[in-house]
Amino acid sequence: MIDIKIVILIIALLIFFAYVRKCIQKNKIEYGNIQCLGQRSYQNDYFSVFQSDQKMIATVADGMITHKKGRYAAILAAEVLKENLSTSTEPYFLTIEKSVHEMQAKMSQSMFNRTLQVSFLNVVIEGNHFWWYSIGNCYLFLYRDRALTRVNQHKQKGRLKIKKRDTFLLCTDGAGLQLSEIEMINVLKKKNMPYVKCVNLSNQIRDKNIIDQDHFTIVIIENVA
Repeated sequence: MIDIKIVILIIALLIFFAYVRKCIQKNKIEYGNIQCLGQRSYQNDYFSVFQSDQKMIATVADGMITHKKGRYAAILAAEVLKENLSTSTEPYFLTIEKSVHEMQAKMSQSMFNRTLQVSFLNVVIEGNHFWWYSIGNCYLFLYRDRALTRVNQHKQKGRLKIKKRDTFLLCTDGAGLQLSEIEMINVLKKKNMPYVKCVNLSNQIRDKNIIDQDHFTIVIIENVA
């Protein structure tokens, strides 16, 4: 005769291991991106994405001054962040702050003054954790449970837990200023690949035929696990 205590123990262990497996289940992250000149003859935006088995790093940046210097500032910001965050073992926000000081030092050596002549938004995904940090006029939106939230509207930095089907929209102000909440939701809610969603948002902006439309960059990151 089977001991009822053993049966209860086995059931408890099965429940426990099922819970542990669910907790450690990896997210499946997919992303897409697009850039557009708008009505400008030059592109001051830049973006970078780094993805490994352990983490994902994404940055959008917008140089805030003339063509040549602005483009250099955007590239410098994104590449410094990618290099430092992909190799550092220090906490995220400490690495970001050191990276900003490094950007300032390099810009002051390359025809800039000491101010940081770039807007940027950086995000890092590691496991179920999502960190973000922004300076200037870049936008971070989260589409979750059929609702859209501007994550960095009132905060410069933060951290949150990722849920299944979360969709993150990163963009420079050339896109963020022109797209309404309804327009973004109507695109993000559809079951398209991230790149297709980027293209659809870009087309919406271009169809507006806005005079002096700024260049823009859009990156969409989805947890499709």
